[in-house]
Amino acid sequence: MKKIHVVLALCTIIAIGCADKQRIKQTYIQNMAARIDMGSVGDYEKFQRDLSTCADVAAEWYQRA
Repeated sequence: MKKIHVVLALCTIIAIGCADKQRIKQTYIQNMAARIDMGSVGDYEKFQRDLSTCADVAAEWYQRA
């Protein structure tokens, strides 16, 4: 679980660095944090898909910047 948190933290840092901070903070990051807090991530494959989505969002915003 520790590895997952490290990867999520890195993903979050990338997303914040590359994206419009308010939009990212108020949508994706809060939703992910809430889901992790509630323990609903559970399924590792689903979590991997979420990380891929995060990376895609960060890359898309980076290209727009």
